[in-house]
Amino acid sequence: MGDKLTPEEEQEIKNKIEENSKQQNKIIVGFFIFVGVVAIVITAWIFISYMGSHVSYRGIEFDVVDEIAPYRITLPIYAWGGITGSVVKENDFYFYLRNDPRDLEAIEFDADIVFLKDMVLSMPDSLHCEGDSIISIANLARLYQVLGTIVIKDENAGCDDQGRYVFLEIQEGEETKITQTGPSCYLISVNNCEILPATEKFMVESFIEVKKIVP
Repeated sequence: MGDKLTPEEEQEIKNKIEENSKQQNKIIVGFFIFVGVVAIVITAWIFISYMGSHVSYRGIEFDVVDEIAPYRITLPIYAWGGITGSVVKENDFYFYLRNDPRDLEAIEFDADIVFLKDMVLSMPDSLHCEGDSIISIANLARLYQVLGTIVIKDENAGCDDQGRYVFLEIQEGEETKITQTGPSCYLISVNNCEILPATEKFMVESFIEVKKIVP
């Protein structure tokens, strides 16, 4: 049998064991701190990347893309070509806005959007705005056509008091704003050729109403 350890030697061994244990604990704690920091950095990077490529506004999501009109929304459309009555998805349509939907909050909107089978657009030819009016009308008409609405342009039409069709009138005004003039009639007033922001505001409000019908 070997010689018995002295109390001093036993204490020295215990001290070494405790020291090794403390070092191992420091290594483990340091490892978990490192993993935690890496996880925080990755999460922050993902969050920042997501926020930089997405815009959320009143419950609807826009992708930020590298286009002339950088704010893109995906709109689901169903098999019958409308926005009510069926759950069979047919396709996704993309719509692009040139203005940040959050900035359009500044445009006064005093109306309730309704969707009907027919829409009549009325706008004077004088409201050309260096071609912006053509883009505005095309985008707006495409949205409602995708929703199953027949859209026509008629300068001589007026508001229908019985609400049998949507009447959308665009004209110059002292302030860019949108007001409701009848049960399904709207006036988009355009100041300083702000026709793109004005019509895109109407589109955003339409997207919000569609979202209520088709989540």
